[in-house]
Amino acid sequence: MEDERVDLLLDRIRQKFDWKTEMEEADSHDRGSEVDKTVADTDVLADEETSSVTVARKGKRKVLDEGVETRKKKFLCKRSAEKNLTFGPETKSFIEGLIQTSVTSLGDMLSTQMANMERMFPERMGKMEIEISQLRDAISLTGEGSYPSKKAAEEAPLNSKAKQAPPKSKANQAPPKSKGAQAPPKRKGDQPTPTKKDGKKIATETNDFDFGLSTQDLRDLSPDTFVEGFDLSQVKVETSRKSKPLNMAPLLWNDEQLDRTKEDSPDAALVFFREEEREKVRTWSTSSTRLRIGPATLDFEIANRLMDKSEWVDILEIDAVMYVFRERTSLKRWRPHRVAFMTVVFSNMIKKEYGLLEAQGRKNYTLHNLLLQYGKGVLPPHGRTEEIWNVDVDRLYVPVHVSGNHWIALCISFVTRSIDVFDCSGRKRYKELDGFANHIPRIVKAVQPTRHQKDFAIGAYTVSYVPVGKLNKSACDCGVYAVKFIECHALGLELSLLHDGNIIEARHRVLWDLWEAANDPELIERMSKYQSPECLSSTLEEIL
Repeated sequence: MEDERVDLLLDRIRQKFDWKTEMEEADSHDRGSEVDKTVADTDVLADEETSSVTVARKGKRKVLDEGVETRKKKFLCKRSAEKNLTFGPETKSFIEGLIQTSVTSLGDMLSTQMANMERMFPERMGKMEIEISQLRDAISLTGEGSYPSKKAAEEAPLNSKAKQAPPKSKANQAPPKSKGAQAPPKRKGDQPTPTKKDGKKIATETNDFDFGLSTQDLRDLSPDTFVEGFDLSQVKVETSRKSKPLNMAPLLWNDEQLDRTKEDSPDAALVFFREEEREKVRTWSTSSTRLRIGPATLDFEIANRLMDKSEWVDILEIDAVMYVFRERTSLKRWRPHRVAFMTVVFSNMIKKEYGLLEAQGRKNYTLHNLLLQYGKGVLPPHGRTEEIWNVDVDRLYVPVHVSGNHWIALCISFVTRSIDVFDCSGRKRYKELDGFANHIPRIVKAVQPTRHQKDFAIGAYTVSYVPVGKLNKSACDCGVYAVKFIECHALGLELSLLHDGNIIEARHRVLWDLWEAANDPELIERMSKYQSPECLSSTLEEIL
């Protein structure tokens, strides 16, 4: 089908038609049309003004100016500011009075504070001088240890003669003095110095391990050290345990210290102490017999600390009690099974190793071999069970020394991956427990059979504080509370059975338990067959 318009365009192209002229004519035609339209619109508007009839039409669109409102506001604000630029006399006086009052009150407040500081500064300086002097005395006492002073040592023979002590037998006479300077007397807890015996040098190495034992843990620093302002658990004890002879006067029970608990009382298992048992301990205290009890030796020094309500129990008696607990469990004398009782040395090792873990990083850290031996039941060496954690043992009981002057107890469950804290002071946070929460799962995983280790996570255990109330008003019984809380929980007894009203009787019961175990024929036989584990050197065995 042919289109005439196409033919027309082709003809014009062949004729070289002037298109420019055609476009100008079209533009002029369009402008003429717009003028006509404008005139027509004007006529319509004039007609609308004179006519009462509204004609519907399409009006011209208005362009919105979005900035008109903003410019309007700026203009009004500027006008208002220019109008109110000058202040009246009333406004000026008000502002001046306000500033003057503020400056005056500020000056009065500063002068009052300065006067208070001038008054309090001498008082605080005086307190600081007192505390510094006490701290110096404590440091000097720490350096001296528990040795008696030279004056006291010179006066001791005179006092003993004045009291007409019985004459010494040959057995009790001191050995003759050797030539040369005499070494200070050795005390239990002092670390041995390298000596030669039978031509062999005694080993003093500790497998390159720092146990983190403070001087107080090793009995070089006694709880007699006192600095005002420290925690109440560290109290000044007047009855010092310096150089007490073993054959002193027998232990005496005051009327206020006598056990009032009956044998059928709910707390009898924890605090009951029969009269005949008391008499046995009193008779033993008159002799010079030292009794072996696991890692410790029961002597008058330990007995006196347990009998004196103002004395702080030490690491020796706490570890001895934990030994008795292990033996009672091993011999099936206690109903609880699948439990383990650790020592204070173990808790100190955990705290020390956690510091290394934090310093080296969790990926670079390697568990110490001794911690693995604890997990396998080889350690503690005395009363060892050789029961593997999480295989033969579900719960772990640990006494812990925290804050440098306080004892608490832990129950660590491998089943629930949790740690229960028993604290007689009622506090809620101890940084030392982070080591147990992070280290115990690592030990548990490491001692499992190789094929099962992949099933164990090393995430931190949860720590919860068991409410026991605020106890230990004497500030000397935290160690007794720690071991008794362990006994309570292991036997399934209520922790509320222990309180400040019967804690003195609990002290007496601890002494009886140690004395009874030291005289138990079965335990004596087991202690006589004791052999040191291969993982321990001679020095390590002495510490553990």
